[in-house]
Amino acid sequence: MFTGQALHLHKSRTQLRSKKNEETNMQVGWVMAGGRQWRWVVWLGTAAALASAPCPAAEPLARPAPQIAVYYGSDVPVPELQAFDWVVLDPARVDRFDAQEPVATQWLARVDLTRQADAMRGAGWPDTAVDRLFAPLLAQGYKGFLLDGLDALQRSAPQTADAVAALVRTLHARMPEARLLAGGTAWLDTLAPALAGVVTPGLVRERTDDVGGGGSGGGLSEVSEADRAARIATLHRIDEQYHLPAIALDYCASYNRACLRDTANVARAAGVTSYATTPAADMIGIGRLEVMPRRVLLVEPQQPGTSANTMPAVLYLAMPINYLGYRVEFADAYKPLPTVTPDRYAGVVTWFDGTAPRPGAWATWLKRTMGAGVRVAMFNQFGMNMDAPTAQSMGLKTVPGMPSGALTIVSRDPMVGFELQPHPDRRDVVGVRVDPNVPQAQSLLRLSAGSYTYDAAAILPWGGYVLRPFGVFRMPEVDQARWVIQPMDFLRRALALPAMPVPDTTTENGRRLMTVHVDGDGFASRTEFPPSEFAGQALLREIWARYKVPTTVSIIEGEVSAEGMYPKLAPQLEPIARTIFAEPYVEVASHTFSHPFNWLRTVGVQSSDESVDDHRTDTVSHTVAPAFSGSLAPDPTAPPAPPEPSAPPKPPAPQPLESLESLQALQALQPSPPPAEDVGSDVFGLNIPHYHFSFDREIAGSIHYINTRLAPPGKPVRVLLWSGNGQVPPVAVRKTVEAGVLNMNGGDTYITRTNPSWTAVAPLGVDKGDNLFQVFAPAQNENIYTNLWHGPYYGFSRAIETFELTDRPLRLKPLGIYYHMYSGTKVASLAALRQVYDWALTQPVMPVYASDYIRKVLDFRNFAVARDGDAWVVRGDGDLRTVRWSGAGVPRLADARDVAGFAPAAGGGTYIHLASGSARFAIGEGPEVLPYVREAGGRLSRWQRSADGRTLSADVAGYVRPFIRFANAARCRATVDGHEVSGAHGDDWRIDLGPGNPARLVAQHVELVCGR
Repeated sequence: MFTGQALHLHKSRTQLRSKKNEETNMQVGWVMAGGRQWRWVVWLGTAAALASAPCPAAEPLARPAPQIAVYYGSDVPVPELQAFDWVVLDPARVDRFDAQEPVATQWLARVDLTRQADAMRGAGWPDTAVDRLFAPLLAQGYKGFLLDGLDALQRSAPQTADAVAALVRTLHARMPEARLLAGGTAWLDTLAPALAGVVTPGLVRERTDDVGGGGSGGGLSEVSEADRAARIATLHRIDEQYHLPAIALDYCASYNRACLRDTANVARAAGVTSYATTPAADMIGIGRLEVMPRRVLLVEPQQPGTSANTMPAVLYLAMPINYLGYRVEFADAYKPLPTVTPDRYAGVVTWFDGTAPRPGAWATWLKRTMGAGVRVAMFNQFGMNMDAPTAQSMGLKTVPGMPSGALTIVSRDPMVGFELQPHPDRRDVVGVRVDPNVPQAQSLLRLSAGSYTYDAAAILPWGGYVLRPFGVFRMPEVDQARWVIQPMDFLRRALALPAMPVPDTTTENGRRLMTVHVDGDGFASRTEFPPSEFAGQALLREIWARYKVPTTVSIIEGEVSAEGMYPKLAPQLEPIARTIFAEPYVEVASHTFSHPFNWLRTVGVQSSDESVDDHRTDTVSHTVAPAFSGSLAPDPTAPPAPPEPSAPPKPPAPQPLESLESLQALQALQPSPPPAEDVGSDVFGLNIPHYHFSFDREIAGSIHYINTRLAPPGKPVRVLLWSGNGQVPPVAVRKTVEAGVLNMNGGDTYITRTNPSWTAVAPLGVDKGDNLFQVFAPAQNENIYTNLWHGPYYGFSRAIETFELTDRPLRLKPLGIYYHMYSGTKVASLAALRQVYDWALTQPVMPVYASDYIRKVLDFRNFAVARDGDAWVVRGDGDLRTVRWSGAGVPRLADARDVAGFAPAAGGGTYIHLASGSARFAIGEGPEVLPYVREAGGRLSRWQRSADGRTLSADVAGYVRPFIRFANAARCRATVDGHEVSGAHGDDWRIDLGPGNPARLVAQHVELVCGR
C-alpha cells in the first residue's frame, strides 16, 4: 500500500501529462538480438503507430548497457535517480514512494532470498512466495526484482539450488515482463537464461556481514588483489558468455565523492562497471554515471503571517540559482531544518537580517551540514554570534570594537559593484576578517576605518559570505533594489559549482519561447468605444483572431455564470466564453470561482501586501478592476458605459442567485460544514451572494463548470491561473494537483529601463513543500505597467522593455505576454497590446501554450544531469528540450544521442537542442563539420542520425509557422513527408513547413541526406 503522499505524487505526475506529445510516451526495454547481443531499443506510441510511421534511412546507433543503481534509503530521490535506467530499491525500507511514477527509470525491488531459506523447504514453494511476496510488489509498480543473497545461500545452504532455480523459472513464466537480477554469481549457469542482469560483490571493498548481499549494517573489508582480479574476470565472463549487463556493488566507508569516484574508476579502468555507495546504500552512489547534485536549500526565517512568495531569499536569490541550473527548496529557520546531504544538494544559501530564531540549533545544524561536505553561501548576517571560537571554526578572525570613522574600500573583487557601487555603513559592520593562514580563503570586499579593518565578503573553504548591505541594497522609498555583488559569480565561487549543462526553460531549438495568457478579470466589462460590446468580444476580434498565436484564456466563474455576481448577464456572457474557448488557438483555463484577492487570509494568515505597501504580487489592485468593485466599468473614474437596452442606466448591482442547481450538483465539492483547511472567513474575493468560501469550489468547482458548460467536448481546462495577490497557500496548490490541472501566476518580473535590476526578475516559482510547486508567470501584467489600472492605459507597451532586458545580456525568461480581459475595454490598452504583439512576433520566438511552459518548469525541477566519463547524460520528462552549456566548445555530434543540434546562447555559451527527454553527448573543441539543426520553429521527435553522421531525420511539429533550419547543409538534399524539397540553398538551409496547427501538434517528417 502506498501512503497518501505517494498516491499524491503519482497523481501529480500522471494527470498533468494529458497533453504530452507522442514522443514522450516512450518505453524502454531490452531485447536479445540474434540470441547473442543485448541492445537498447526505444519504441514510441502504440504498435499501430509504429506500423504506420515512415521509416527513415538514418540507422540509429546501438544503445549501451543500462545504467544500474542501488538505493536502500527510506527517502527515494527520484529526480536524481532517474538519471539511471534501472534502480534497485528495498521496499521494506522505502517510505512515501510510488513505483508507478511515470519516469523513464525502472524501479526494481530487492528481495533477500536468505530470509526465504526455510520457506524453500515447504511444499508450496515457489508459488506461495510468488503470490505473497513478488506479485504484490509487481502490482505496486516495480518492474522487476534483485534476487539478493545468492552467494550467501550457496555457502550456507547449497541444497537450496533447485529451489532457487524453481523460483526463477516460475517468476520468468508467470511474470515475463519482470526483470530479474541475480544478487551474486551462484548457480549462474542455471539461472542466466531467465536473467536480465547480475549484481556481483565489490572490487575494492565488500561488506563483512553479508558479502554479496545488500544489508544495511556491518563494516567493510578491503578486497585482495587476487580476489579483485577474479571478480573482474567474472564480470567479463558474464558479458561474454551470458551477454548480460553486470555491475559490482562497491562501497566507501562514508559519503565521499572522491572516494566513490576513485572506487568506480577501478572498474572503469578494468573495462567493467561497478556502483560505489555507502555501506547502507542510503546515498546516491557513483558508477559509470556520476549524478550532479542540483538542489539548493534556501534558509530564511519566515515571520508568521507572511508568504514564502515575498521572502527576500525567494525574491532575490532564487532567480540567480535557477539560472545557474539548480532547483530551489525553501526552509523556514523558525522550524527544524531538514537534513542536507552532498549527494543531492549542491549547497545551502542563507538570508538572515539578524540572529536566527534559534541560534544554538542553527549553529549546530550549520556545523553538521558543513561537516557533511555541503557548502554554504551566507547573505546579510551569519545568524549567530561570531565569537572567536565560532569565527575560528569558519576560517575567520574576530575584529574587536567598532569603526570610529568613515569606512573606505581597501580592496574588492571585480564581482563587487555589479548594479550599484558599495556604500559602506558602520551600522552594518560585523567584526570578522579572513584568516590569512587558511588555504583557499579570499577576501572579496575589505573595508577599513583607521586601524579597524574587516572583510564584508569572502570566499572560504566551506563556502562564502557577503554581509549587509553588499548583497542586495534595498531602496524602499522607490520600491526598488540593486545587486551590489554579482550574485551568479558569487554563488558559483562560494558553492564551488561545477561546469555542467543546465536545463533551460526559456528556449527550445534555439528559439525563445513565447507564451500568452489572459486572466479573466473584467469579462463582464464593456468597451468604451463603439461598438459597445463585452471585453472578451473586443479581444477576440482585435487581438486573438488577428494574431492566432497559442493563447491560454481564463474566466472567473463568479463573473460569468448565473451563480455569480451578474446572473442576468450570464445568457450573454456564457456564449461569448464558449466562442472563445472553441477557437483552435485558445487553451482553456480557470481563474477560480470568486477570484480570491488575498489567498493567505483563506487560511487565517495575513499576506505581505496587507502589512506593507508592496506591489510585488500578481495583481494586488484587482479592487480597481471592473468585476472586483462590483462595477461593470473597467475604470471607476471613467464615464459609465452605454447600458444594454434591457438594463438599467447604471451598472447592475449584484443580484441574488437565480439558481443553485449547479452548486447542488457540486455538493461533494463543497461539504457542509467545510473542513477546517477550507475556510478562513466568508468573503475573500467577489462578494457573491450566499457563497461561503471553499478551496474545492474555487478550484475543482470552477473547473467543473467550465468543462461542462463552456469548453468544447474534448477540450478541458488545462491550467488554473491564480487570482489576486497570487500568494497561495500549499493547500490551494494541492487542490490543483488533485483536480488534474497545472497552476501558474504570481511572481514579479518587472525589470524596465527605470528599474534595470535583476532583483526585479522573479524565479521560476516557489516551493510550497510536500512536492508542491507554484509556477510563476514569466512576466508581469498590464495592471502594473498602468499604475494599477489608473493610467496611462497604453503603459503595457513598456513590457517590451521587460522582454528585452530579460533576453540580454542573459536570457533569463521566455517572452511572456500577460494581461487581463479588461485590457479589451480601452482604445489605449488595445493599442498597447497590438504594439506588444507586433514587436514580439518580429523576434525569433516559438509560441507555446502556458501549459507547455509550466510543464517545462516542472521538468526543470526533476531534471537529472550526470557525468559518464567525458560525456554528459541528461534526463527529464521530455517537456524541457534545451540544456545550456556556458563553457567553451559545442556538443560533439558524431557520438551524441538525441542531440539534434545547437545554437549560440544569449550572453555566451551554447543552447543544446534535445530531441527527447533523455540525451547523451560530449563537448568537443573544434568546429562541427557534420550537418545539424541550427534552429527549429517546432518540437522535434523521432530523431535519428546515421552512423556516418551525414543523414538526419526527425518529425517536426509546431503551432505557428513551423520550420527547420540546418547548418553544414550545402551538399545536402531534403524531403518533407517523402517529397523532395526544391530550390537553391547554401550551407545554412531553412525549410518552411506550412502554417502549423495551433489546435494540436501535427508532425511532418523531414529527412536530410548529405554528401561528403
